[in-house]
Amino acid sequence: MKRYILISLLAILFVSCKTNLETSTSMVKPPFEGFDIPFKSYQINPTEETILHTERGTLITIPANIIVDGEGELVRESVTINYRPLHSSAEIITSGIPMSYDSLGLNYDFISAGMFELTAEVKGEEVFVKEGGSIDMEFATYNDAAGFSFYTLNETTGDWSFVEPSKAVENERRTTQVQDFKDAFIIELDIDYRNNPELKVFDQLSWVFSGDNPEDDPNMNPWIFEEKWRDIKLSKIDAEKGLYNMHLKSRKKKLDLVVSPYVQGDETAFLSALDAGILAQNEVVQARKEEELNILMQASMIRKFSVSSFGICNIDKVRRLLESEEYFATNARFNIKNQIMQEPGKVILISGNEKTMVSRHDSKWEQMIFKVDEKNTLLFILPKNEIALCHLAEFNKARNEPNYDFKFTEYHKITDLEDFEALIASL
Repeated sequence: MKRYILISLLAILFVSCKTNLETSTSMVKPPFEGFDIPFKSYQINPTEETILHTERGTLITIPANIIVDGEGELVRESVTINYRPLHSSAEIITSGIPMSYDSLGLNYDFISAGMFELTAEVKGEEVFVKEGGSIDMEFATYNDAAGFSFYTLNETTGDWSFVEPSKAVENERRTTQVQDFKDAFIIELDIDYRNNPELKVFDQLSWVFSGDNPEDDPNMNPWIFEEKWRDIKLSKIDAEKGLYNMHLKSRKKKLDLVVSPYVQGDETAFLSALDAGILAQNEVVQARKEEELNILMQASMIRKFSVSSFGICNIDKVRRLLESEEYFATNARFNIKNQIMQEPGKVILISGNEKTMVSRHDSKWEQMIFKVDEKNTLLFILPKNEIALCHLAEFNKARNEPNYDFKFTEYHKITDLEDFEALIASL
């Protein structure tokens, strides 16, 4: 089961979506070779309202007749909508989206509740939201704290623009889908396992129907759940596949069901208590697990807003380190493999247990500011997907120095996003 490591971002950052007047080179520059954060594409009819349901729970509502071509004419043929959410530090860094935000001559840091990129095209040609039109978003978020705002990115300049405050609300669709899944597939019979001590291992398990005849599925026969079953016997049909015959008996009725044991959510905590094969992934259980995982992957909270153009958008909270924390500062240079770096590179400061992040693209960092008494790590992205790290000892040395050359002593080769997610999670 794939796990998403969601990390709050402390980044100098932010947004403004594309317009049909912008034609210069994008400031979005992915730092890794051979992999990026992929888009998921959807084909829509632009003359009809379309609602897109995404994997993590975001809902995108595109009204009819709001997409135009470069000449401002309504598009009537099939449109490709491309969408990618960016929720973790690793995803945002990998995307190459610029992460600096300036206001009134000051640099600010942000704590992110998620970013996304939304684009549209017809046969490879970019299309746009017509003037006065808007797309409604229910954006999935894993950070429900207050004080966040919605921003958009100008890809040409790399500048972010404030749009409006943002408030998180419960993702009721996810809650409903979780319950619908249980109602449709999980067999929860009224059985007292205390009368069957040999079956105690099953006490915290649910069951899914694994028989060949759909007419025997308990979820198609409500009377099965209404019956007061006095006794239960389990016999293995195929232990390797986790198939069992469940023989149920009440005062007046008997019933045999082909079932498989099922742990809702993460089964890791149950593995040591169960015998080998009991959670074997037969086709039925595997299909149900995949369906449940797709639901559980959705964020439990959403933030509602509208966008008036396609492009890159972000939900962030402005945070000025100098105003809120004890800190110390030094002018930093970077010693990579016993040489002071002369060429610019992506440099990321990761601080604290929450792994907040500040990013720069340079060969030095004037007035690098560190929070006092926190676990700090510097991460430098080198060519050919190599990552250089330096840890707390270097920060302790730099603490009382106005200028300091940070020496990187640990190196990692990154092959894909999972590698990078795991590396950041380990810091």
